Amino acid sequence: QESIGPKVAFFLKKHFLVRPGRGLVFSSHVTSFSNLFVNFMCSASDLKVVLRPLPTINSLREARARFNMPDLSAQTVVFLGLIPGLIVERKMHRAPTTRRIVVVDKFLGTIENREDVCRLLTSLLTGESLDSSLQELTTTDLKHDGTPILRWIPFHMHYVLERISRECPYIDPQMRHCLLSGVVELFGQFVGAKWEAGDAWEALFLIVLIIRCLTSSFDDTVIPLGPLITGSIQVQYNSPVSGNVDFFTETNPVDFVGGIPLRSWVPMGKCALSIYYLGHARFEAYDVILAFGDADGNRLLYGYQLKEGSSIPAVFAFDQVFRKSFLIRGAATQGRSSVRLWRSVSDTELDNLFGVSAVHWSAKQWKKLQE
Repeated sequence: QESIGPKVAFFLKKHFLVRPGRGLVFSSHVTSFSNLFVNFMCSASDLKVVLRPLPTINSLREARARFNMPDLSAQTVVFLGLIPGLIVERKMHRAPTTRRIVVVDKFLGTIENREDVCRLLTSLLTGESLDSSLQELTTTDLKHDGTPILRWIPFHMHYVLERISRECPYIDPQMRHCLLSGVVELFGQFVGAKWEAGDAWEALFLIVLIIRCLTSSFDDTVIPLGPLITGSIQVQYNSPVSGNVDFFTETNPVDFVGGIPLRSWVPMGKCALSIYYLGHARFEAYDVILAFGDADGNRLLYGYQLKEGSSIPAVFAFDQVFRKSFLIRGAATQGRSSVRLWRSVSDTELDNLFGVSAVHWSAKQWKKLQE
């Protein structure tokens, strides 16, 4: 805090740095963006500040042994930001710290409109600076020019978005449903998924897809909607769909598509996006469907099949129904390719889609922890 910062710095300088043979070592997962503290501590001396990264978890086997948690999963380690302290907290079944509650309470008080929420969501993709109160819930890297890159810890983002979706008065019902029934529940699916079951990979992709759609952060490859957007856009999750289609029992993707309205569900002149997660459906062709309604009311469909590893689809894509069909693999190839009418997304394209935070939560990271 600005009011006590100079007093703390003076105390540390007097008792730890001025006296011969002494130094000061402290640790934090938060990097200060202000040079005032450093300049004060090092003024009129040749002392320098040495930044070293804190140790994080890099081996699942070692983490299981060290924390006596034989069932600890790679997804859980990633969810907790690879931070040993958070793993200990989870093992002890401790509730969120009072400090985290205070930080989020303060941030909720600063939200004035929907755009503020979208800026928070966009930070997951860009790593751009947030409200200072939330920086404690991220880890920080620095670019060569000293510009900070904020990387969200999934455990904290889950909590922040749950609070926003329940308490923020500035988001519409559709956005609230996308966040609460979509992103928040999907984070739970991510951390609770079994190894190689595919659920965590599906959850991660959907989290990024929903956030990109809510913030209109489209890319040129996997969500190529930018040139098609005119005017405002409304986003829904798992709706609308006719009463004749059941997410749990439908066996034919074409029949499921028949339950998606042929015309946009918003007034003419506006665009619409519906994201359908077919994780419980009994057909294997598509895991996620994105239905786009343009400003003229026309419907375009994009389909996604998700593979945690490097396997290829057993069936051909339905190119007569879908404008484009994408294969999203955790072990993606270096270059883009095509297989059985599926457009296979490359490793670089996938990293760009996930953004600066979620790229560190991906299947590649789980595999590294397993090695």
